[in-house]
Amino acid sequence: MVGRLGYQKDPEYFAALKQCVASQDGTIEFRWIGDGDVVRRRDLERAGVTVTGWLNDNDLVEELEAAGIYAHTGRYEGFPLSVLDAAACGLPVAARAIPAFDGLPVAQFESLFEHAQAIVEFFAGPGSDSDLAARNAELLKIMSPVEQEAALRRLYDPFAPADESFVIATGARL
Repeated sequence: MVGRLGYQKDPEYFAALKQCVASQDGTIEFRWIGDGDVVRRRDLERAGVTVTGWLNDNDLVEELEAAGIYAHTGRYEGFPLSVLDAAACGLPVAARAIPAFDGLPVAQFESLFEHAQAIVEFFAGPGSDSDLAARNAELLKIMSPVEQEAALRRLYDPFAPADESFVIATGARL
């Protein structure tokens, strides 16, 4: 998991996920990339989670590339960029089901047990990683600049004057 140790990212769920996974396979390590609330950090470390603290971009990419799977545990988000970072690093994503992922090809799990089971099964053998890799490829395609520009055009074109091009607030000329 990547992010600030706070309510939104739900490190308590992450610790519970680690414990649930450990009850089935004690060899799987859990790491939290980030920092924040001291009590939450201490609780994660007591649960056996390594907390890296904040990392620079290069170290973050190294951590993601060295991992086996990215478990996103946030209880709510707009859309977490850490999921895109993980997917871009080729890291399969197993996420807690939240509305931010609705309609997207992110593997989502409704319960703690289902989430833990998916992680255990991923490390148990081949098969699930190909599905997760396909989901990553689709997610990265949907979230690409080309697709996002096309989505903006579909949204704004009906309101643009027919004889003029328009500029999106970011300054990008469409």
